[in-house]
Amino acid sequence: MEIIFPMSFPFNRNNKAFKDLEKHWYKILKESGFIDVEDTTRDDRPLKNYHKYIFNKMEISKVMSAQDYHYKAKELLLYHDFDCPIQKIVWMLHSEGLSILAIKKELENTDSPWGKDKIHRNLKKVASFLK
Repeated sequence: MEIIFPMSFPFNRNNKAFKDLEKHWYKILKESGFIDVEDTTRDDRPLKNYHKYIFNKMEISKVMSAQDYHYKAKELLLYHDFDCPIQKIVWMLHSEGLSILAIKKELENTDSPWGKDKIHRNLKKVASFLK
């Protein structure tokens, strides 16, 4: 099936050509099992469901606490005697806010690819020096 794009950009959502193309693609998506998170029956396309908790603003005390933690983590990076260079790299990535899985991904192409459990244990060990 050949698809023709008869529209120029910016396009008009009320244009018949746009509506036909949109209908075509939504049919393909539906057949593939795709579940849209947006309510496509409305023009403003709001999310069908959302968790209020995710969209709540963070309390200032939590923000300050996180900033304080990362400040101390970076300070520890400068003054702590790490067991090995890779442990220091892991702590540096952690102090920049990377998750354990993101750190694991960063280490995959190094000579010392650590698993998430080893990363977690080492972070816990180094974090104990923050207290």
